[in-house]
Amino acid sequence: MHYSSQKQLPHTAAFLFDIIQNVEAYPQFLPWCQKITVLERAENKIVADMTLGKGPFTETFRSDVELTPHRKVIIRSHTAPLRHLESHWVLDENDNGTHVRFDIDFELNNTLLAGMLKLVLNQIGQTMVQAFEDRAAHLAQQNMANNA
Repeated sequence: MHYSSQKQLPHTAAFLFDIIQNVEAYPQFLPWCQKITVLERAENKIVADMTLGKGPFTETFRSDVELTPHRKVIIRSHTAPLRHLESHWVLDENDNGTHVRFDIDFELNNTLLAGMLKLVLNQIGQTMVQAFEDRAAHLAQQNMANNA
């Protein structure tokens, strides 16, 4: 399954990169993200367990996150319930802010669940991208208030 989105946002690439790489904050704003446990953090790499779910249905999977500061974040996972997952955040700063591209490609081990998710994949992708966009707007507004 694949989802892709592109947007122009009025923020610097560095500001957006900091939000994306701050995986510990995901449960605060990302729907369905219940818990993040960072197992390893280095300058260009994060290994974390992410627990996603709603109500009694939860799944935890391990992700390897590759960081290219202010340009790209690549997330990969091959642990159950995923057969594979790879997502890319690509940031291209320009005169109007930053062009953001998000791509995710994944396959689940459970074909029944995969079939159900396929029906709502676009909605899930849009909700997820909107959550990051809202987080950026909220933090930018907070920064402006703190600097006033």
